[in-house]
Amino acid sequence: MAKFSTGLTWGLIAGATYGLLTVKRTGAQRIQSLTNYVADVTIATNDFQKSLGTFKTALHNLAHETQTTAVSAVDDIQKSMKTFNFQTEPRIKQIKAEVSDLTDVVQNVKPS
Repeated sequence: MAKFSTGLTWGLIAGATYGLLTVKRTGAQRIQSLTNYVADVTIATNDFQKSLGTFKTALHNLAHETQTTAVSAVDDIQKSMKTFNFQTEPRIKQIKAEVSDLTDVVQNVKPS
């Protein structure tokens, strides 16, 4: 493990040295490029944090709205079911009576 970390360290040093010696920018250009990169990353991070805050707020609002709407919808569905059952109960009783009468008639029919 020690050989690997030593080799990695020397590789990093050699790569950094080669990169610095062969780059076609001056020191001032590299500093400006690095400054621009850091500024861009900072702006992107701030935008991401702002977007994340907006997303959290929207998610909270959605959860609240869903809970409120779900309770109201369940109440409305239950009321509709009670109304439906109340209105259809006499008809269902009549249909059951008719089916019972028809069953009696069919059972009393003698085959010829």
